[in-house]
Order: sequence, then structure tokens, then C-alpha cells
Amino acid sequence: ALTALARHAGDRPLGAKLRCGGVRAELFPSTEQVASFITACVAAGVPFKATAGLHQAVRHTSPETGFTHHGYLNLLLATATAANGGDRVAVRRVLETEDSAELTSRALALTGDESAAARRALVSYGSCSTAAPVREAGLLLGSPS
Repeated sequence: ALTALARHAGDRPLGAKLRCGGVRAELFPSTEQVASFITACVAAGVPFKATAGLHQAVRHTSPETGFTHHGYLNLLLATATAANGGDRVAVRRVLETEDSAELTSRALALTGDESAAARRALVSYGSCSTAAPVREAGLLLGSPS
């Protein structure tokens, strides 16, 4: 469907939106749903943005709500995986990773071309805070924020 939509759009800008959470558990898509969305967007050449629920870098379960949240670093690396030839299963595995050291290592190993391919696909994500994601990324990467 995305490929047909992209073809129909022609030269007009086209993008997709992924909601990654909300105030109820059922508003959080499964890793299978997110992996299918990412791989479909990449295959169709449709850039996307992600919103809602992306409060931390790494997939985790919130102690306050009990909801499992997708991590923005997981999302970025899953997109990089798809944009560089990975299939839906490989993308889902990245989304399910809860090991921050593994994700950080993968992020630091991305080449410039791999990063650029991911950035063309994932154009933005929303967070309630502008400072917290930067601070957390700095801690994960071992640099001050």
C-alpha cells in the first residue's frame, strides 16, 4: 500500500507517522508491528516520523505504568538495519533489545553511509522533553551533555 501511495504522490512530499505509545497499554504497538512499519516505509522509500512513548533511549518497562516502551535508540538502529538491507526479523530483534551496551556499540559502529540511510528514513521523533534524550544519549556514549 505504501508503494502505491508513494507512486501516486509523485513529486509531492509524502511521509508516514508511527505512534509508539500513549496513556493505555493498547496504544503501544508490538515490536512486530513496528518492524513491519519500518520495513514497509524503507522498501517504499517513504520517510517517517515517530511520536508518543519514546521517553528513553532503550526499550524498557515503566515502573509507574507497567507498560513496555520502545526506545528511541532501538528505533534508530532498527531503521538503520532496514535501510541497510536487514529484513523484518532482524529489525524486530533490534527493537526487542534491552541491552544498552549492545545498542551503544551498534550505534558507534555505524558508518557514515549507514547513518545517512537511516536518517533519510527516520526524519524525526517526538519526546516530551528536549533535554532528557540528549542527556541520556551523552551518558550512553560516554560524553558530557
